[in-house]
Amino acid sequence: IYDYRRTSGWRETASGWKQYFNLFRTKGTRNTKLDARNKVAVRINNPDLIPMLGHLPEAIGSSNLFYFATDISKFKSWPEGINVTAINDLLPDDCAMLRKRWRQISVVLNGVMKNVVMNRLINLHILLSKYEFLCSSGCKSILINAGENDGEGHVLAQVARKHGVISANFMNGTKAFDVVNQGAEFDFWFMHDETMQELATRIYGIPKERLPVVGHLLEDVAKSHKHSGLLYEKGLTAAHKFVIAFFTSPLFFDENINAYSAIEQFLDSHPDCIAFVKPHPHDKLCLWDRKHSRIVRLDFRTEKTSSENVLFDMLSVANCSVSIASTVSFQASWFGIPSFTFEMANESRLPYTDGKRISHIRSRDELVNALITVYNESSKGGAKNTELQTVRKSVAEKTVAYLTT
Repeated sequence: IYDYRRTSGWRETASGWKQYFNLFRTKGTRNTKLDARNKVAVRINNPDLIPMLGHLPEAIGSSNLFYFATDISKFKSWPEGINVTAINDLLPDDCAMLRKRWRQISVVLNGVMKNVVMNRLINLHILLSKYEFLCSSGCKSILINAGENDGEGHVLAQVARKHGVISANFMNGTKAFDVVNQGAEFDFWFMHDETMQELATRIYGIPKERLPVVGHLLEDVAKSHKHSGLLYEKGLTAAHKFVIAFFTSPLFFDENINAYSAIEQFLDSHPDCIAFVKPHPHDKLCLWDRKHSRIVRLDFRTEKTSSENVLFDMLSVANCSVSIASTVSFQASWFGIPSFTFEMANESRLPYTDGKRISHIRSRDELVNALITVYNESSKGGAKNTELQTVRKSVAEKTVAYLTT
């Protein structure tokens, strides 16, 4: 702590005190036994990701399922009806090891860099300790949802292999181009489709047998979704012959502006059309100061429903979808509607744009023209492509087969 104050100032000193308090307060309080033998362990650190499991819990069976958390900081309360076991941080032996590492680092590094490295080391050691404990409990496999495969994913894969436990990762996002995926060592990294699998094999050199194509777990939920009537409560009427579903991004502000403007331009010349907008859960800078009589905002927080219910309500009645480098573009294809990913770049960030189910739109004018084309085709009586909605073997069933073999 003295070193923190001398080299980094009082703010870093306070951070250091907090770090060490959290580190040492867990001494001797760790769970001594986990009820996970022969079960599929599923990590739930963020309650927002629970719906992303789709029908997987039912496919696994409650008696064969073990929910655990390695980070409970995001939980204001435990999800109702779900029993989550928090794996505590450290044992006294772990603390002694970290004190030894601190002395070793002090010789090599100085100042802020030493503090940064030590914080990283503490976090790494905590994760190693947690997964050593979990894997030694006798669980059959461990499944995590990680948007990126760095950090915790790498620790899990290596510890699980040491104990002969199956490690697996399913992604809700589309971050297949991230550099951190280069070192992914999961036994199974579940792919949304063949194009995503091909990209991971070509760029990262991961063999296809470790990249099974099972689909997206929410696809099962989408296929059985029944419209709640929310859009009709928010203004959708029989007079609206064409519905646009627009989904914002928290990362691409220019794309938000241009896509919104293109939709406004289209609606001004098509009075029988309406657009519903769902902001991304992390979108803090969206365009809600702009008003249009036929652009309706749907926020799952104010509607007191889940984000997925709003998403699927929109896609089930929409004639087309507009999103920005998002998994939504893929999800829209399940409903057999044209899906546009609006990205002002030469190439899309998504691995599965094909110009058929999912098209890459690069400019505002191109989006306006694409909407006009789809509108004209819809006016001629074109129906949704129901072939894309055919129920295949469920994604949950295919996923469970890899976790229990």
